[in-house]
Amino acid sequence: DKICKNPNKIIQDSIDFITSNYNPRTQPLSRKYLESIDMKRMYEIYKERFANAADFTFFIVGNVDAEELKPLVEKYLGSLPTSEEREDWVDDMVRAPKGVVKKVIPVKMETPKSFVVTSFRKEMPYNLHDMYCNNVLRGILDVRYTESIREKEGGTYGVTVSSEASKKPVEVYTMTMTFNCDPDKAEYLKSLVYAE
Repeated sequence: DKICKNPNKIIQDSIDFITSNYNPRTQPLSRKYLESIDMKRMYEIYKERFANAADFTFFIVGNVDAEELKPLVEKYLGSLPTSEEREDWVDDMVRAPKGVVKKVIPVKMETPKSFVVTSFRKEMPYNLHDMYCNNVLRGILDVRYTESIREKEGGTYGVTVSSEASKKPVEVYTMTMTFNCDPDKAEYLKSLVYAE
């Protein structure tokens, strides 16, 4: 219950739900939601998911000796049940809303602040060249926003710029800028994000 009242969690849950176009698969976790889960059905799903490890991929990282690890892999991973059956991904129809979405999420806080999120999405081919260009653009924007919003305006401790490329279910690139600031400066600082 305490975590559900955390202002940062409320804001992040709201952003996730809004940017999924309110898809039920992205609804925030709450006591009510958790109490609605059928544990028997959950266990059945767990057994279904792990009944066939044939198309699982395992990554083992860390400072491990390959020769020491091999018998452990053979024992624990090699003994997992498998079959000839293979699975494919399922499109759960989680999509961002189309067009411009502007939401103000009022959250009571001890020290008032604004958390500004600006996100741009573009459907375009998923390939190495465009991924690279998107990442270069992210780096340029990171420097520009540090100079303009943080250093010149003193408006925030920093602007986080992130880029993401998705292949499935839709080939789309997303560029997101986030920062905390004084509520009185939020609109002006947000205008600087668009100005770049």
